[in-house]
Amino acid sequence: LRAVADLEADVIFNFVESLRGKAELEGAIRGVMAVRGIAVTGASVDGLVNCLHKPRTRALLIAAGVPVTPACIIASEADDASALSHPVIVKPAALAASHGIDRASVCRTPAETKARAMKLIERGIGPALVARRVGTRRRHLRSERAAVHAGGDLQRAAAAPRAPR
Repeated sequence: LRAVADLEADVIFNFVESLRGKAELEGAIRGVMAVRGIAVTGASVDGLVNCLHKPRTRALLIAAGVPVTPACIIASEADDASALSHPVIVKPAALAASHGIDRASVCRTPAETKARAMKLIERGIGPALVARRVGTRRRHLRSERAAVHAGGDLQRAAAAPRAPR
């Protein structure tokens, strides 16, 4: 943080995703820049902090009228997700991107959901956000023809169609 505090710059392109390996400290770097009055690209301190806390992000989306899937938090053995229709996805409530998410994160029963959430808690990752899973598989789409603008000429590049995975 001292290195950032000592910077002399008109603008900083912020590519920071963690501090000392901790994503939850990402906002600290942005905060130092804000206090210094340095113009920075990317999200504000509030934006960074809110996005790292999925329950807070969901609450803000709901307050803004954006539809979200049904969800709950499992923070202890006393909590459960039996009120949600399954399948669900179990993910850390406060980690960046898809950290803590793998194939085992998709759970089909309340018992499986509880076990997965408790595993995250026992690993020290913290409470789990459990949300109704939308969709069943990813689809990779690719057009049969892609238009590429190069050197002022429009060229067509053929691309073999791919079957969905």
